[in-house]
Amino acid sequence: YDDGRAAERVVRRVVLGETDLPPVVPPAGRGPAPSAAAALARTPLTTVPQPAGPRTVTDSL
Repeated sequence: YDDGRAAERVVRRVVLGETDLPPVVPPAGRGPAPSAAAALARTPLTTVPQPAGPRTVTDSL
């Protein structure tokens, strides 16, 4: 089935040993998945200060 739950079915059958299909959730009980963009709206954990002046790049091994 191409319903977005193939990985769940594999884990249930192979890893957990379940042979029954997962229960059907009626349309009234379903909700939208949370947006990935909502997680990006958080403030950063920390800020990295910018260098005070220009840095020179040298090739040395």
